[in-house]
Amino acid sequence: MSALLIGSLPAMAQYVGPHAASSTVQQLGGLIGKDRFVTLKGNITRHVGKDLYEFSDGTGSVYLDIDRKHWRWPADTSIDHTTPVEIRGKYISQAFGPDKVKVSDVRLVK
Repeated sequence: MSALLIGSLPAMAQYVGPHAASSTVQQLGGLIGKDRFVTLKGNITRHVGKDLYEFSDGTGSVYLDIDRKHWRWPADTSIDHTTPVEIRGKYISQAFGPDKVKVSDVRLVK
């Protein structure tokens, strides 16, 4: 009976292999379709307000919508406009207002 229960538990492993190729901010303008998943590497250049930040990777800038739960580094670590980060999330092209990335993960780049 215990073997049956163990076999029915969900796996708790995490995928650590290659991910989708990184995009640049400049490439975002050419994406067709809504809510495309993107990975960006660069810097968060300023806090615009509440959960909204500006991000730049040297090819352009885009707004990020980041909930606090998506920051992934030790609590005693601070970042500034020079700290390299990797952003993963959905690129949202808006008819009115600036385009943005709804961020699902923010990590420090080592």
